[in-house]
Formats: sequence, C-alpha cells, structure tokens
Amino acid sequence: MLWDNILIESLPGPNIVDSTDINVEDTPAVSFDSVAGITYRLQSTPDLVSSNFADVGAFVEGNGLTRLMFDPAGPSTKKNYRVVSVPNQP
Repeated sequence: MLWDNILIESLPGPNIVDSTDINVEDTPAVSFDSVAGITYRLQSTPDLVSSNFADVGAFVEGNGLTRLMFDPAGPSTKKNYRVVSVPNQP
C-alpha cells in the first residue's frame, strides 16, 4: 500500500513537517527528519478540502535523526496524513 495523499501546507499553530511515505516490513509508515527537543505528532483527515486534521495518537520525540511514525489504528488509503511539530515545553 502506498499513500499518495500527503498534504504539506503552512497553517497557524503546529508546524507541518516534510515527510515521505515508506513501507517497513509491508507496513506503511511516514518518514521525516527530526530535530532534537521537538515533539512530532501524526495527524490524518479523510478530506483534504476541509483540512480538518486530527491527531491519530502517534507521537515521537525528535533526536536529530530520521524518525518513522505509524497510524496506531492501522494505515488506510481513505486517510490523508501529515506530521506536525510542537516545541517541547520547559
């Protein structure tokens, strides 16, 4: 399964992170370059027109390396995914 519905846009609030679709042992994932000290969340929407993205429950701390994120509910070709970053609070 390949995702071809990735939206990257500039919105107020969380920063959208450039990401790439990959497969890890036949499981679709989103790959992106991380920055240490930043928390990343995976979001999805069924409708790119409304841009009504919601967290899927996956998050990861940046470590300066390439990170992977998976949809905990399982991947779906009916979902459009994006990765957003939120600076960690002191």
